[in-house]
Amino acid sequence: MTLIEERGDVFDVDAEGLILTVDGDHPRMMGNVAHKLQRRMTDDAWEDLVDDLDSPIPWGTARHVELPEPVGTFKHVFVLSMLDHVNSPPRASRPDVLRSCLIKALTMAAKLGLTRVASGMLRCGWRIDETMALAAMRSAAEEVPKVTLILRSL
Repeated sequence: MTLIEERGDVFDVDAEGLILTVDGDHPRMMGNVAHKLQRRMTDDAWEDLVDDLDSPIPWGTARHVELPEPVGTFKHVFVLSMLDHVNSPPRASRPDVLRSCLIKALTMAAKLGLTRVASGMLRCGWRIDETMALAAMRSAAEEVPKVTLILRSL
C-alpha cells in the first residue's frame, strides 16, 4: 500500500517532501500545514518559497518548489491549488480535484526520485468530509506506487 495513516504531527514524519494547500488565485491564502511551515522558516526563506510558486496557480493543479533550506527532513514542497476562498467550484467536483492535484504532486515527487511524502488530511478547506477525503487520497496514492504518502492527522 502506498498510503500510510498515522496519528501525530505531520512535521514529525521522516519524508523528503511535504504537501501544502493554497488558494491558487491568492497564494498567501494557505492551508494549516502551510502556515505551520511558514512559522518554521526564516522570513526570507518563506518569501523565496512564495516567490518561486509562479502564481497564480490554476485551481486543480500542483506545483513543486525545492525548499531554500531544509525544514526537518523536508527538502521539497508540493503546493496543491485546491482551496477556493473567492471562486467556489461545484461541491461535487472537490474530491476529484483533490485526487487529481495529489496525483500530480506525487508524480512530480516520483520524477524527482523521492520515496516518501508527508501530508495532513486534505479536505479542500474543510469543504469535504474526512471519509471522502481519505478515499480520494488513497486512490491518488495507488496511482503513484513509487512514492509512499504518509498521512498524519491529530
